[in-house]
Amino acid sequence: MNFSKFAKTLFFAAVVLTAVPLFAYNPIIYADNYYELTSPEMISGASAVTGGGVQGAVSSSIAVNPSLIAGEQRYMLDIDYTSLFSSASSLTYGQAFQAGLVIPSRYGVGAVVVQGFLMNGLVGMDFGNSFAARGAYAKDLTDRLYIGIGLYTGYGPEVDWALACDLGFWYMLGKVSFLQNARWALSVTGLGKSFESNQEGLYYGTDKVVDLEAPFTMRLGFAADFLDYKNFTWGFSTDVSAPTFQNAVFDLGMQFLIYKVVKITTGWEVNVRELISGVPFSTPTAGISVNFNFDSAKNKDSFMAKQGWQQSEMKISSAYRNIETKSSQINVASAALTIMLGQEDTSAPEIVLWEDDDE
Repeated sequence: MNFSKFAKTLFFAAVVLTAVPLFAYNPIIYADNYYELTSPEMISGASAVTGGGVQGAVSSSIAVNPSLIAGEQRYMLDIDYTSLFSSASSLTYGQAFQAGLVIPSRYGVGAVVVQGFLMNGLVGMDFGNSFAARGAYAKDLTDRLYIGIGLYTGYGPEVDWALACDLGFWYMLGKVSFLQNARWALSVTGLGKSFESNQEGLYYGTDKVVDLEAPFTMRLGFAADFLDYKNFTWGFSTDVSAPTFQNAVFDLGMQFLIYKVVKITTGWEVNVRELISGVPFSTPTAGISVNFNFDSAKNKDSFMAKQGWQQSEMKISSAYRNIETKSSQINVASAALTIMLGQEDTSAPEIVLWEDDDE
């Protein structure tokens, strides 16, 4: 594959599709992370374009890079819920939720996610009420290269609508110096129309167009494992994104995987535009997930057994983040249940050059 030609094509498509809204960039506090709110995995720092320090993906990962699901071998169903509490004098409350499904096949991997945001009246982050549906298709061109394309639409605040496309790819570098499982990724999201809001933007207040999520964001990231030994993995991820090419956001994530069962995640973000406008530094996030194996069917003739799903896996995740705005602090608490049907195939293929003749 010609990477130079692919990169030029990706960049040209991004510029053409977003030339109109470029002038209208007027960010709201935390709006560039709007997509994260429905998932504890994303909130706690795994919203990296590479999939996080310890490589992995959930259905909501398609919002930041649709190619991340290309390596998934199992059907994955997840249900997520997030509550948001404002510390303002008049206590206000918001909610975000989602249901997602990842569908692998021999032709590639697809994903469908339905999201809801009920945040009308939440002091400091009054993004209004909105509902969105996302879809993505990803394919592993080689064992090292994934590509993907996503599409989302929805109905949002101010009786508005959204329709946009996302593009991305992911590449495994392998061992780089003392780092293991090194990988890098690039994505371009929001190629189209985002929701508009009546919230006050950081540039011009409310006298200019204000978008929930930047209408065009390019993300570049690198991730690797500091240590991957027996039952312990320590990985990190670092990202830089440029919403509408008029801002810079830096992300650093750290993840620890213990016995392939418990994963501890933390992340930290620096948004340059927000800092210039007087928004305080964000505090690190915290998240934890625990995996369980279970027998879904003991009857060999059952539907689950015929699909090879009698041995499956379940993951329970939670995360917390504190967001400080100009008017209040928002406490974000999220939880999710993820079911992965079947077991991953980690064995190498068996190659038979010839068979012994029976005489």
